[in-house]
Amino acid sequence: MTKPVKDQPSDCSPSAIVKALEEQQCHRKGAEARKFPRQFLCVPAVLEIRDHATAPARHASVATNNISEGGFGFIFDAHLKPGTLVRVCFESLPGKPCIKGLVRSSVRICGTQHRVGVEFNQIA
Repeated sequence: MTKPVKDQPSDCSPSAIVKALEEQQCHRKGAEARKFPRQFLCVPAVLEIRDHATAPARHASVATNNISEGGFGFIFDAHLKPGTLVRVCFESLPGKPCIKGLVRSSVRICGTQHRVGVEFNQIA
């Protein structure tokens, strides 16, 4: 029989972990508070990427990892310079809605993968 390691957290149920995460999110204040709360959803999307207004468009298929009324995030296999113009189309949604945005952040995660944040231009 093995002894528990001192100061090692004990295992708990998945529902207890989710509840703790939800409570933590409810208590966010100050700089962490968001005008538009994120929804952590994986939604397939097609990007049209323009490095500048006169550049030819590139296209890429991505999946969101979060989305809100203010923008969305996704993982991408290359750095996208902040300020890059994008148009995203959610082809799995009725009417295949599209919206323009600007890359606000592109943080290297590992290898060539980057966590990219886009701010929508057309916020209602």
